[in-house]
Amino acid sequence: MIDGPPRRMCGMRDVSYAVELGARPERSSPGEVPDPRPSAAAEPSRGCLVCGVPLDGRRPEARCCTGRCRIILCRRKRHEALLLRLSAAEQALVQAAQAVQVLRELVAGGPHVTAGLVEIRP
Repeated sequence: MIDGPPRRMCGMRDVSYAVELGARPERSSPGEVPDPRPSAAAEPSRGCLVCGVPLDGRRPEARCCTGRCRIILCRRKRHEALLLRLSAAEQALVQAAQAVQVLRELVAGGPHVTAGLVEIRP
């Protein structure tokens, strides 16, 4: 007699109580197709991008553990975007200052230097 929970037949295979709880039965033959779902060991542990709390049991696309962390992450992204825009604006100001300097040098040269320039009308 076998000790342990009762066994029952399910389809053509003998399934034990442990299988009902989620354990996988051992393969009975080498030709049996493996389960296409990835095992828990193959999946890297995900964590909240803000505080690092594990996101086990949450939907796969979840990046934050709570609404508070989601708001903090959104603010970080907006802050980074604002810094990028500020950097681009500073570069544009430097280029504009260089263009103004070139124009001042042309004007300082006198009317004979600017006479050859083509006038652009809007």
